[in-house]
Amino acid sequence: MAGTMARVVYVSDNGTSYSYHMDASNATAVGAATATTEPDKPGRTHVRYLLARHPTTGRERRIPCPDPANALWTGSPGATIALTDYNTNSSVNFTVAGRIGERRFL
Repeated sequence: MAGTMARVVYVSDNGTSYSYHMDASNATAVGAATATTEPDKPGRTHVRYLLARHPTTGRERRIPCPDPANALWTGSPGATIALTDYNTNSSVNFTVAGRIGERRFL
């Protein structure tokens, strides 16, 4: 389930910046910059994302990580990220369970 959406800067693995549409609360959690003049991300590029695991239910969420230099992306296993739990509308510290890299299809 997504909340309010926002346009953020997605930095591709090759260094090109694009505009990407994602949930605003998730964008805030990963420290994404607001997009202004960047072109839209090509459809053939699948973004990198974090697998965030809920501390009590174990359910996982995919959280796009627009910046490859972000500490959540480069950090150690077991890092936490504060995300909105949509069942309770409160902030919960999810554990980063995995990282899935960007994929580009020609």
